[in-house]
Amino acid sequence: MKRMKKIVLASSLAVVMLAGAATAFARPGGPGGSGGFPGMFMMRLFGDLDLTEQQELQAIRARRAIKEQAQQAREESSVQIGQAIDELGKANPDSQKLHGLADQAIARFTKVAHSAIDQMLAIHATLSPEQKTTLHTRAKEMHERRMEKRERREQRDEKKPARR
Repeated sequence: MKRMKKIVLASSLAVVMLAGAATAFARPGGPGGSGGFPGMFMMRLFGDLDLTEQQELQAIRARRAIKEQAQQAREESSVQIGQAIDELGKANPDSQKLHGLADQAIARFTKVAHSAIDQMLAIHATLSPEQKTTLHTRAKEMHERRMEKRERREQRDEKKPARR
């Protein structure tokens, strides 16, 4: 009976880890944050730069493309989570298959992240020196605010009683 509990626990952990890998980059916002795909962080900053019409169109197209790519990656990962659950229903789940599914999910979201970076850099190349300075300043400020928010959340969580 102890062996069965270990198998069930390990299987559950594998599903949770695969689901986490599949959604880590493209989850909706959680408490106190807008969440979303990391590439969208930079895209939001472009909206504050007094962009030319050409730059604005490029930013809109980039945001749409990133959103579509992330949505497709989420949908494909959802199918893989089903495959992982099916694998865990077997008497002897295939460790290599589960690792492979997790690796595929990570690769899929890495591809989306790289695409977002490339699109962001294409827009960055069109910015004036003043726009680049403003972008850099605002990115630093946004990062500092996020870190402060994280620190407040961690302090708040430390004060909460531990769950059993």
